[in-house]
Amino acid sequence: MTHRVMIFPGHFRIRMSGFTLIELIMYILIVGVALTGVLSSFQTATAHSSDPMLRKQAMTVAEMMMEQILAKSFQNDPSDFSNSSSTAGCTPTTTITCRTNTPADLPNYNDVADYSGWSQNAVYQQDGTLNAVLGSSYNVAVTVGSVALNGVPVVRQISVTVSGGSFDPVTLVGYRAPYE
Repeated sequence: MTHRVMIFPGHFRIRMSGFTLIELIMYILIVGVALTGVLSSFQTATAHSSDPMLRKQAMTVAEMMMEQILAKSFQNDPSDFSNSSSTAGCTPTTTITCRTNTPADLPNYNDVADYSGWSQNAVYQQDGTLNAVLGSSYNVAVTVGSVALNGVPVVRQISVTVSGGSFDPVTLVGYRAPYE
């Protein structure tokens, strides 16, 4: 763009307008800084984009385990309401002295208390086999305790915690009453 500027009467000088070199360098610097900020936010968003999927999978694993536990009987011996007999926490494959249950015992679990202390660095199916899809992606831990709830003297409180990956652990709490 050109402008004509009169210097003396009858003499014209052409004056150019545009950016100076300093202005151009400042423009490039400002745009570069702004672009770096925008691109770093995209990187953060894409780096954590799988977290919701992992959390949803962990929730599904916790729900699956909770459903499996709640489907079992309240206790081994229905006549022993406080479940204080020597069969507490045993499976048909263990002796009367009981031992820590393993994934191989999973198909034999017959009551809620059998799952107490379950802690595995993998996801197992109800038949005791390793889940082919999720495998050892998650850590699954179960605690079973006894509480009094709304006039029922002994109710099993079951906590299932699933952790692993870059998300906060997922914990589900359920209750099983002696209503057989």
